[in-house]
Amino acid sequence: MSEVPIAEWLKIESRNDHDEVEIAMQSNALLAPELEKTVYIRHLRALWGAYTKVQFILQPFSEDPLIHDFKPIVCNDELLEKDLNDLNVNYKSENINVEPCSHLYMAYGILYVALGSNLGRSMIAKQIQSQVLNWHKKGPFYFIIDPKRTRFWPGFLSRLNSLDLEPKEREEVLKGAQLAYRLFIKEANAVAGQEQ
Repeated sequence: MSEVPIAEWLKIESRNDHDEVEIAMQSNALLAPELEKTVYIRHLRALWGAYTKVQFILQPFSEDPLIHDFKPIVCNDELLEKDLNDLNVNYKSENINVEPCSHLYMAYGILYVALGSNLGRSMIAKQIQSQVLNWHKKGPFYFIIDPKRTRFWPGFLSRLNSLDLEPKEREEVLKGAQLAYRLFIKEANAVAGQEQ
């Protein structure tokens, strides 16, 4: 019996973590027929915080070919900053306190989650773009409909699946994915807490 490809295994093993992120990020409210501007802004702020920290965590591993080739896709902080500035929203934080990523395989898991989030944004953009256009003067910049934004995913999965990983190494990848999911949840909760 052949081993389940790492990408499929990660999807199965981290399904609950993914679902918790969807709840914390209020994804259902983001896709509601009548999207509220506050929900949209909260989502942008949480994404900005999460992606800023993901880039910080991945930086020490930038020379690795897989990280090097796909990390630029998760450099979304500038697009999110443009959107938040366009909406006159204060979003800056001096706190880059993150859990350490001690292993390259953990970095692969973090990249998996961040790229998956990027893939999700293309689907969300189709649903919300007509609503958010009215709130922006120049944007949106992050949630735009662009088919090129999804082309990376099959290549990333293929390269990830081609890695010959031992069970212990797979567990490190899973730990990285779970760390990334916690980071997105933490950012969503922090933004929600600032509003209360």
